[in-house]
Amino acid sequence: MASVPKTRSGAGREEFCRRMDRGNLAPLDRVAPFGRTSPIFSFQLLPQGLRSSPHRATDATMYSVAEGTGKARIGAASFSFEPKDCFVIPSWQPVSLEAKDECVLLSYSDRSAQVALGIWREQRS
Repeated sequence: MASVPKTRSGAGREEFCRRMDRGNLAPLDRVAPFGRTSPIFSFQLLPQGLRSSPHRATDATMYSVAEGTGKARIGAASFSFEPKDCFVIPSWQPVSLEAKDECVLLSYSDRSAQVALGIWREQRS
């Protein structure tokens, strides 16, 4: 289980970073009564300067920015983000993320329900 560190320094942050791959999702333990089909809550740590390759998937994903600034390219639109911002990646829209400085994002997705139903798909560039 990945837990949010209370500060950006010290053992809590080191443990948080150790439990996840930089730039990849780190799923949190689910506490919902629906088992495998519970929504997925994840943290994503984007190192400064990261530019992800465009990809798209059938799940819709909502993001909340905890720390850092960056840019999200969603379809043909481009949006800057900063702490306390929220944005949504609609189903099957190409997305790429760019971190101007180190970013911590919390995301919520219906991917697990789609996987359980056998309808989830992903396309990477």
